[in-house]
Amino acid sequence: MILGWTEMNRGHLHEARAFADQVSEAGTEAGEHQVMGWGVALAGYVALHAGEIDDALRLSSEGREMLRSVPDALASITVTGGIAREHLRLGDVDAAKAELRAGREQASSTGIRGFVLGFAVVSLDEAEAELAMLALASKRTRENVKVAASVMRRSHR
Repeated sequence: MILGWTEMNRGHLHEARAFADQVSEAGTEAGEHQVMGWGVALAGYVALHAGEIDDALRLSSEGREMLRSVPDALASITVTGGIAREHLRLGDVDAAKAELRAGREQASSTGIRGFVLGFAVVSLDEAEAELAMLALASKRTRENVKVAASVMRRSHR
């Protein structure tokens, strides 16, 4: 899993996808929905970075459902941030906002606090920042400036 993330962050998307597929296959062979979900969700992130947004949304959604079935709240919150970003790339701002609301609600209901939850919520923060910048770029109003500034401050905590 970590090798897949590393390759993706290095821009080696083909290798990252191969690792994602290996993780998913290992989960399938072992009957572990959590591991399968990690692999499918990672494949979604790789597709997002490759610009294959429809595939990214499909894979991320499938991976999140697997993770929710375990349940793996932290991973599903992280994937929700990616799904929000995928909706933004597809131009569906309302769906992105709905995902962000759902992700924040799930994060507040986990009972988990501190660094571990913070790591999961980073993906929500990234998607929220992207949404705020998109709103600001499309229409510069006082409210959009205020929201963007608030999101940026929060992302640097």
